[in-house]
Amino acid sequence: MKKETFKTEDGKIILRVSADGNLAELRIEEDASLVSEKAIADLLAEAEIKYGFENARADAEAKGIKREPGVYFPVAIADDTSFEPEVEILVEPLDCLLSQRLYSLNDLSRVRFITAGEKLAKVSTGTGAVQSKNIFDRKIRDLAADKNFLDTFLGENVDFDTRRNLIVAICDGYALVENGKKISIIDNIFLQQDIVETGYEVKTSLTLEGSIFKSDLVVNGNLNVAGKIEDCSAKGVVVAGNLLAESCEDSLLICKGDLEFREKLQNCEVFCNGNVKGAVGSEISGGNIQAGISVSSDLIGSEDKEKTIVEVSIAPFIKGMMIQLSQELRKKDWDPSEPYQDDPLVKELSQLEIKFSKVIPDFLSHNREQNKIISHEGFNPGVSLRIFNLSWKIDTGTDETEFALVQ
Repeated sequence: MKKETFKTEDGKIILRVSADGNLAELRIEEDASLVSEKAIADLLAEAEIKYGFENARADAEAKGIKREPGVYFPVAIADDTSFEPEVEILVEPLDCLLSQRLYSLNDLSRVRFITAGEKLAKVSTGTGAVQSKNIFDRKIRDLAADKNFLDTFLGENVDFDTRRNLIVAICDGYALVENGKKISIIDNIFLQQDIVETGYEVKTSLTLEGSIFKSDLVVNGNLNVAGKIEDCSAKGVVVAGNLLAESCEDSLLICKGDLEFREKLQNCEVFCNGNVKGAVGSEISGGNIQAGISVSSDLIGSEDKEKTIVEVSIAPFIKGMMIQLSQELRKKDWDPSEPYQDDPLVKELSQLEIKFSKVIPDFLSHNREQNKIISHEGFNPGVSLRIFNLSWKIDTGTDETEFALVQ
């Protein structure tokens, strides 16, 4: 092994440094008690040795090495790089998903919901360290950058906290442990069935390989439906992110992001903060469609003059939630002994009203050039359009394809 040598001017102190930066040895040609500590420190500084002194002391103690004139002894030793990490999963197996793909929403009821920042696993090594440095204070092994360690133990949406030696969640979701080792946080559930006559809240995004019928569903992320949404008109489908479906019929849809559909949007009550967008060949007919930015489809309205209301308005998502709560309050059996204002639904409705008043200035400050209602093949009769304070009523149909706030 090639070594580099440093000496004091009088040649009485010699420092030998290994080429790999793992070992520095010192040789003193006279009684160590007569040597200046400053001279040694200056030599170490010249060689840029900054780390490993405690390792060398521990090694000398363990092996009984003493400083003797004319004999090399270790003064700095790099950290051990041979440690193997041990990972202890902190989430109970019964609290974890068996797979990202489910056959029933009921499978979620048995697993625990994980929040961002939660401890998932504890990492330990024989040396107690999760990174190694050489005598120049440079990392020579670091679990945080060790591809084998990362590939073996860290899955999606988790991070390795080197300060606390913990694997932690970086988003909300459900834990999934593969092969007893690799832990992930799943923030998008895949469901391989239809949802029928169900009331359920999914705390993550949901990708559904079927359709939704006669159900009340809350999704706290994005909702991607391969099929259609039909007859969900009670509490409806509430989505905190974007909603994508083949078709939507006779349903209440409350969406915080964009709503996209591939075929038709028929007889629906829609409250969407973003854009309502139909694909090529799509149509909107019947119902009341409110978007916060724009509405577009190949055709809006029906040939039989079915009443179709399309609007671009302020904060539709909040308005939709307020309408939903108001409907619940109307159906509720009131206890005369309980003050009306103390009811949880009433309090929630009041909070939404306050929130609505606060978002109005923000909506009004947006770029209004994108506020449009577009029907690429023209509008059928019976369509009422409104963009904030501008309105149009189409009684006989028109070939005009676009109505906008800013012309």
